[in-house]
Amino acid sequence: MVCIMRTTISLDDQLAVKVRKAAASSGLSVSTFVVKTLENALKRPEPLAQPPFHLITVSGIRPLPHVDLDRPRALQVQEDVNRYRAEQTQISTGFPGSDVAAFAPAG
Repeated sequence: MVCIMRTTISLDDQLAVKVRKAAASSGLSVSTFVVKTLENALKRPEPLAQPPFHLITVSGIRPLPHVDLDRPRALQVQEDVNRYRAEQTQISTGFPGSDVAAFAPAG
């Protein structure tokens, strides 16, 4: 035996219009549409709680003295310059990371 309970719900005007339109477009009565919508909503599993986000930072309380955090592009340029110099040193000496000045004649 199926027991049907009559319940009154209060909807604001805009939501009531949306419910009526959705029910009509589905070919259902408002009552049947609300029942099916509630059944579908209650069948969905509860979303799993996201673990709290923890930001991992490096140790220390300040950036390095020569690092200007307001000019990140300058850091990229300096890294490019350093990489270029290292490559040029390797090309001219044949040794990775070697210093050209170390092989220059003293004088």
